Amino acid sequence: MNEILFAEIYYICVAIMLVLGFKTYRSMMKNSQKVSFLAVVFVHILYFQTDLVRMTTNSQDLFLNEMCFLFFSLCTLSWFNYIQTMLGIHYVKKSQTFFSMLPVIISVVLLLVNTLNGCLFYIDQSGDFQNGSLYILYVLINDIYYIIGAYQAYIYSYRAKNYQQKKSNQILGIYMISLLLIGTIQDFFRDIPVFCVGTGCESIQKNQR
Repeated sequence: MNEILFAEIYYICVAIMLVLGFKTYRSMMKNSQKVSFLAVVFVHILYFQTDLVRMTTNSQDLFLNEMCFLFFSLCTLSWFNYIQTMLGIHYVKKSQTFFSMLPVIISVVLLLVNTLNGCLFYIDQSGDFQNGSLYILYVLINDIYYIIGAYQAYIYSYRAKNYQQKKSNQILGIYMISLLLIGTIQDFFRDIPVFCVGTGCESIQKNQR
């Protein structure tokens, strides 16, 4: 019964993301803004589909779990890039681009190391998922994108020259804080589709603005 419910939830969220992606593609937004949100849609669908397989098959497969971790990290990066695009932040120097990618690079390195020593997570002899010694580090690294995104949104809100832009930037900051809370809850309750439902709702609200 849980498997059917999870499948329904995930496919509803996938459908929502596809509809929002199509509406964004047909909208009058700038091309850079369209591309950044379509990237959000794409990586979230990858994460939803992978996590659905993990949850409905009760998989103990290490590779499948690591793919869920990887796509989750890419989801946080995609939202960060979307916020940057909406705020009009462009990196000129290669070093700036590198530092913006650093959290997800560290996440990938941790996942590679995890295959050797289970530093992030492992499957115990009973077949249960267990957090590794560096799991909390993975959580904090991914949260960096949401924290910095929210900070930038509020800084740009303070600098805005008109009320409409100020309000728009404040809303972007609220999105990032909400996603921070949703993502953190998902990190500690992996068998509940919190991130799926939460990002679906956030995306709908974003599209209505």
